[in-house]
Amino acid sequence: MHKRTLTAVVLSQILGGAGLAAGISVGALLAENMLGSDAHSGLPTGLFTLGPALAAFVVVAAMAGSVPLLFVA
Repeated sequence: MHKRTLTAVVLSQILGGAGLAAGISVGALLAENMLGSDAHSGLPTGLFTLGPALAAFVVVAAMAGSVPLLFVA
């Protein structure tokens, strides 16, 4: 049972990581196609990075009373 569960978790992490990388790559290609040049094709990747960073900032700000050092990091 433990080995099957671990195998399922490992495979799901591998497939999830591959899907995430493919999604970021396709986002850049779509931006280039929609905008007509590659000048702003990195915008989806930047927004993909900025979104979780802002979400983490909000979560840490909400937890500032319990873990104040995380807010500084």
